[in-house]
Amino acid sequence: MRDGSLEETCDHLRFWHAIGTDEKLRCYTSLQYKARSWSRPRRVIARIECSLRPDAKEPGYCRQEVDIRYVVTSLEGSPEHIYESVYCRRGQMENLIKLHKTQLASDRMSCHSATANQVRLVLHTAAFWLMHGVRAAIPATSTLAKAEFATIRERLVKIAARVIEHAARIRIQLPTSCPEGALFRAVAFRSVAIGSLSGGAVAPSSRRMRQINPKRVARRVGSHRPGRGTATHARHQGCETGQHGA
Repeated sequence: MRDGSLEETCDHLRFWHAIGTDEKLRCYTSLQYKARSWSRPRRVIARIECSLRPDAKEPGYCRQEVDIRYVVTSLEGSPEHIYESVYCRRGQMENLIKLHKTQLASDRMSCHSATANQVRLVLHTAAFWLMHGVRAAIPATSTLAKAEFATIRERLVKIAARVIEHAARIRIQLPTSCPEGALFRAVAFRSVAIGSLSGGAVAPSSRRMRQINPKRVARRVGSHRPGRGTATHARHQGCETGQHGA
């Protein structure tokens, strides 16, 4: 896809990138384009980025390259807003859905009951938000700040540690050779601070946590009868009314 105005924009971007000091330079433009199979012209957003890339023919040297991304849209707005705020965020949502399915196995619906599968999906979603919160607590300067959940699980969750429960706190002792000890400590402190600000701090419990069985939860949900609670509530109201009448 080539257009006279697009070529002129690319030439201007090459010029300003050559005389500037920025590693990358980016601009946006829009144009009307009609393919052979289209019944009418459509609006096309072009993201143009100029950068220096290593030259394969001459090692040790770099050459200027222009990368162009096209997005066909019918939305109104500036090209930069449509590309950065609409298109790129849609891609981020797809990446989060991919993490939810592939790295947390949320598509495993092996139970025979639909309610049990629904409970299983809720548990996978809770695990997703837990991992998402851990990644949000990682400092931006760390290499794991934008890592996938599998990498975070291997380097921050699946590590050997000694857990000691006290009356008022829980102490976690990491080995002296833990490569991510400083990062684990930073994430723990930031998670506690975020939980205290949001009112989600929970007092430690000395009871051992049991593994949740989706089928058992489904049976309890299915055996719940709303009518029983309603009748009990009505009886209590009747007793109270009788007392007040007496």
